[in-house]
Amino acid sequence: MKKLFAILVVLALLAVSCAEVNAQRTKGTKFLSPQLTGLDFGSYKLKPEGSSESMKLTQFGLNLAGGQFISDDLALKANLGYTMISPEDEGTLSLITLGVGVRYYLASNFFGGVALGYNSITMKPDGGGDKTTFSAIMVPLEAGYSYMLTEKIAFEPSLNYSLSLSGKMKQGSDSMDFDLTRFGLTLGITVFF
Repeated sequence: MKKLFAILVVLALLAVSCAEVNAQRTKGTKFLSPQLTGLDFGSYKLKPEGSSESMKLTQFGLNLAGGQFISDDLALKANLGYTMISPEDEGTLSLITLGVGVRYYLASNFFGGVALGYNSITMKPDGGGDKTTFSAIMVPLEAGYSYMLTEKIAFEPSLNYSLSLSGKMKQGSDSMDFDLTRFGLTLGITVFF
């Protein structure tokens, strides 16, 4: 009898906690989510095999997503992102991302999403030379977990995988097609209002 009572109390507490979290994901709720993308703040050192020279890369990425729930647990979202990669003494590479998509939350606080995005990458060499640009239509997929910090704020880490539907590279007057894939980790804070 005591075990049955304990199980019922635990189930009731879970139901109340899920209802409280789900209240933030009801139709009409809006959200804003600044994110560090791909853990893109870091410094890398590249050294080709058999070479005594190495190249250092510094990378930093930010993304801002926002949207509205069109039904309980289902949100439409838009995002704008910027990533800068700076090879030491080699120029800069910048990536701008624009996208729209959907995200679906499960009662267990896991979520998944899919989007359609446009990526524009520009490489500018130091000391002149032709600028190289890449543009691609991407399909990013995400899976993550929403951990409520307060009633209106959640910490939302997610894994992301993106693949390109089409890609073009242009350097000077030359151009060619290319494929692009990306795998990353995103750390985000989402504010519901």
